Amino acid sequence: MDSYQLPTWLVSVLFLSIFSVQASAKVNNDFQNWSIITLNKQINDKWGASFELQNRLVGSLSTEGTFFIRPAIFYRVSKNISIWQGFTWNPTFQEQGYLNENHIWQQVAVNKDIHGVKFFAWNRLEERFIENADGTSLRDRIRIGARIPIFQLKTWKFITFDELFINLNEVNNGPAKGIDQNWIFTGVEKQVNKNTTLEIGYLLNYLNREPEQLQHALNLNLNINI
Repeated sequence: MDSYQLPTWLVSVLFLSIFSVQASAKVNNDFQNWSIITLNKQINDKWGASFELQNRLVGSLSTEGTFFIRPAIFYRVSKNISIWQGFTWNPTFQEQGYLNENHIWQQVAVNKDIHGVKFFAWNRLEERFIENADGTSLRDRIRIGARIPIFQLKTWKFITFDELFINLNEVNNGPAKGIDQNWIFTGVEKQVNKNTTLEIGYLLNYLNREPEQLQHALNLNLNINI
């Protein structure tokens, strides 16, 4: 297997993205931990199911921030394309309890292996039902990334992706229309055994708020095929 190194264009994009946001006059920074466990089950050649649990510690790891329970089913249209239907329960914890939020979402996912580099992309439409908001908020999420072999290490890969969140409509007491946030992730993936992988890395989350916010997250993701 040929050796791979991080493309120069990708390094430039990551650097410019971080630098441009940091250069803003008013930016709130926070250090967080995002821990994710995902269970995947292939039911037959076409159908499968997924169940995700995610917890986020915020406030420099001092406070419970938010929690996700995300079940889904998927159907493989072809070797490289699948369509998904899912649900998310996402409470955000506050001083006076928590703000409740539920999502119904649909997704199209594409995967392609090119010379050992596994490219992936998906587009997810979320219908968000947010407590106290006067209507349903629609949000589009677009993720593009790749898993790249690390030299001759068979069980290790470099992983990177960018994910853009766009609110498609305006909701009273809810999200504003336009860009909501953007994730940039870089890390490594370890193949623990034939059914389990572990991802660890750094995720920079830019939130389009007033003032602007940067979340620096240690991201841990355990994927288990059952």
